[in-house]
Amino acid sequence: MFVKGFAQVRLATTDGMQNKAEQADCDFNQYSKTYGCTWQSQTLSFTIDFTAGFTCVDSNTKNVIWRFKFSQLKGSSDDGKTCVKLLFQNTETKQIEMKELEFPDLTAVLHCIHSFIAAKVAAVDPVFVDSQSVARKYMYSS
Repeated sequence: MFVKGFAQVRLATTDGMQNKAEQADCDFNQYSKTYGCTWQSQTLSFTIDFTAGFTCVDSNTKNVIWRFKFSQLKGSSDDGKTCVKLLFQNTETKQIEMKELEFPDLTAVLHCIHSFIAAKVAAVDPVFVDSQSVARKYMYSS
């Protein structure tokens, strides 16, 4: 099993996608991954879900603080240590909302987000998987 704290996603796609996921240290047995974080001095649970997107829940009350779909993510940046800024577009107002989160293991969270987004792209564009293997072969042959 290739878990190592990275994204865990289940997809019904080609064998090529399964192989890519294993190479990316993913386990296709779960649809979501949850991490502990802080946001505006609150202790939260940050969940990345293949279907629902991003959700922050208060760890004490279990109330949903905010939720955004993958399609609403418009940008991100991080400090390389503990903090990430996620930019989401509000569907009603079209305004960009910034959510600054702090994680004890930022690298694992960033790998997970990247893996889920790559899986979403691969789910709608199976040619994407093949194009990535061609690009990788070119990079390593040069």
